[in-house]
Amino acid sequence: MRALISSVFLAVASAVAAAPAHADSAEYLQLLDDKYAYLSEQQLLAEGHKVCATLHRGTASPPAVSMVQKDLGVSTTVALDVVAAAFAALSC
Repeated sequence: MRALISSVFLAVASAVAAAPAHADSAEYLQLLDDKYAYLSEQQLLAEGHKVCATLHRGTASPPAVSMVQKDLGVSTTVALDVVAAAFAALSC
């Protein structure tokens, strides 16, 4: 569990360091679409915006990853990618 939490914080910290000054839905989808074609663009965008809203309310990254897992029915790895992509491209 500690390794997972460390991975979450590392992924988010890396994404934050690379985050642009504005939200870019196209960039966000580009980061995820090819890897997770079984999820629709609508699903990915809705979840990305939900991640941002959750984090803006002060929720930490690990619970956000768990939320994505439950909402989309995906693995921890996929959920981490969604959270990291939201940080990087949607300016969370």
